[in-house]
Formats: sequence, structure tokens, C-alpha cells
Amino acid sequence: MKSMFERKIIEAIPHLLRYANIFLYDKHQAEDFVQEVVFRALEKKRSFDPNKGSVKAWLRGFAVRVLREYQRSNRTIPYEKIEVEKILVTWQQDEDHDPILFVRECMDELQSKDQHMLHMRYREDYSIKDIATLLQKTSQAVKTKLHRLRTVLSRCITQKQTRQDRT
Repeated sequence: MKSMFERKIIEAIPHLLRYANIFLYDKHQAEDFVQEVVFRALEKKRSFDPNKGSVKAWLRGFAVRVLREYQRSNRTIPYEKIEVEKILVTWQQDEDHDPILFVRECMDELQSKDQHMLHMRYREDYSIKDIATLLQKTSQAVKTKLHRLRTVLSRCITQKQTRQDRT
């Protein structure tokens, strides 16, 4: 029979996977990320103190550390490091704060063709070359557009966080 701690970790896996999908380019990397976070958490479960916070908040600490390690090891992460740090710091400090809501709101503000391009790249795992072929553009044009869209999303997320922090 699983302990309450283990059940809480299992309940948090979909939440961790959602966040991993925000920051990592491919779903396999996101799954590896979540596996690493859960593995480390189970390894260190004796250090969990329920008087200091919830299992979910405790797991965030592992998620932040693993994501920082991904950054340092030059694994591909779509947002600039500074923007990732801002999102993670906010996420870590406020249990009710959910940056994925900001991502959704910012995505909704994009034109549908831009949403479609991001969807093909980050949800459907199309290569740059495949997107270029489908959209009848050059690979360089697709790379440039994706970079600009990531920058727009990053700025939008930061602005929404700043507004929420002021309230």
C-alpha cells in the first residue's frame, strides 16, 4: 500500500508534466524531466517536513533545480534563462499562482496562424523543415518567426505576472 506522501507525488505528476511541457521542446524530454523530479523526491523523502508546506510545494523545489540543471547542461529550453527564472521564482513562492494560465492567455492573444505554427512545432513535434514545407516558407523564416513568437510570449507572460504581483 502506498503512503500518503507517495500518493501526493503521484497526484502531482500531471501538474509537473504540464510545467515541463511549457519549458522543454519535446514531450520525451518533458517526461524525462518529470521522472527525474519524482526520482529525486522519492530519494529525499525523509527530508520532507509536512509542517513546512505541502508535498506539491516541496516538489516544486526539485522541479526548479532540475530545470536549472537542464539550462546549465545546454539542453534546449525555449525561453530565455532570465524569463524562465522569473516564472519559476513566482511559481515557487506562490502555491496558487499558475504560470500556465498566463501562457494560455498569451497564446490566445496571438493570431491563429502564429498559434498554429507554435502548435505544429511544440505539440505535434514537427521539424523546422516540415513546418517550412507545409507553410511554403524557408526554414530560416520559420526559425526566425518561432524565435519572435517565443519572445512575444515571454514578454506577455512577464507583463501578466507583473500586473498580478501589483494586485
